[in-house]
Amino acid sequence: MEDVLDVYGLAYDPMRPVVCMDEKPYQLLRETREPLPMRPGDDWKVDSEYIRNGTCSTFAFIESLAGRHHVSVREHRTAADWEEEIHYTPKHGSWLNIAEIELNVMTRQCLTRRIDNIHHFSSELSTWESECNTMAAKVDWQFKTSGARIKLSSLYPKFTAAYTEVAIMPNINVSVQ
Repeated sequence: MEDVLDVYGLAYDPMRPVVCMDEKPYQLLRETREPLPMRPGDDWKVDSEYIRNGTCSTFAFIESLAGRHHVSVREHRTAADWEEEIHYTPKHGSWLNIAEIELNVMTRQCLTRRIDNIHHFSSELSTWESECNTMAAKVDWQFKTSGARIKLSSLYPKFTAAYTEVAIMPNINVSVQ
């Protein structure tokens, strides 16, 4: 966690950008019936039945200090789609991954309805990406290593200074910490 937080705390350097990446699967769904149009005071009426039309993977990249966003849609998620990253978020540490937060924002802003094919899905995300880049939406990450050590102190190991005398040879004692 501290490794990731230290990277987020670096000053912006265009020669060494900090780019966060994460992936999210998406289920492509087609309507079985045409949704009913919205009326004043009513939500859009969508039938609970749908036709599963395959899946795809969304890769989100964000250079949070520069306000640059990129989304890549792939039909599959293979080992070739993943590149080595230098700083991994710890297990159960998804809250540390700015790209995962980006995927959640993208889902709320752009994917709250059924999308039936990968081309339409890719087009929607391309439009969303363009709008984010036009706004140069940046992330102002406030959680720092020093704050983590205080807020999450219960998760850090506790060390106590205990001295024990160990007999190494007769008549020679050494204190071991």
